[in-house]
Amino acid sequence: MTKTIALVAVAGMTSVSMAGIPNSVEATFNGVSPGGTLVISHDAGESEGNAGGGLFNWTRTGGSYTGAGASGEFISMCIETTENVSNGDPYTYQVVNLGQAPTAQAPGMGSAKANLLRELFGRFYYAGMTGEDAVKMQAATWEIVNDAGLDLSSGDFRVAVGQDLSASMQSSAQSMLDALDGTGPTLSLRAMVGGGIQDQLIIVPTPGSVALLGLGGLAAIRRRRG
Repeated sequence: MTKTIALVAVAGMTSVSMAGIPNSVEATFNGVSPGGTLVISHDAGESEGNAGGGLFNWTRTGGSYTGAGASGEFISMCIETTENVSNGDPYTYQVVNLGQAPTAQAPGMGSAKANLLRELFGRFYYAGMTGEDAVKMQAATWEIVNDAGLDLSSGDFRVAVGQDLSASMQSSAQSMLDALDGTGPTLSLRAMVGGGIQDQLIIVPTPGSVALLGLGGLAAIRRRRG
């Protein structure tokens, strides 16, 4: 049986107050673009739901966090499929080490999964990525965070073909996961977490990672032209 999981545009959601908590980010959620809808399951395919994912767009409005990755207009990617954020609503997050998130998996995903995500983004993320690539990146990200293995089609958590993920895109996302061997380039990532709202990962750019993002974009262009 398929049910809809409304991860985006859920009316009336409000952020939990985090007054006095260090490294806070106050931001307005502006929607997902580029991105799309994916079909996911948390129970080995017994039931499925639709989930919106891709690059989440934000406008920073306040907070005490002074590090990189969450200033002005910035992007994130969802790492929690059981909470929601709503277009146009303000939220307050706390920026923490990636391994401490998501809060639904207390005490977090841990360092091994965090390192897989850093390599995933180091290998495959690029500035200005297409909608298809953003959907594939989201599928791979959720697989790393939510499952014990790295197979989109098996295990407790699955991302099925359907909606905006074609069979060829699922295969490509699986190839991205298969490439993670601990030897690839990495990007610095942190997490934005909050009680009752959808946790996110953010890219923390460094001079070296900016250069890698440019190379990633060129490689992706070559792949699309090839």
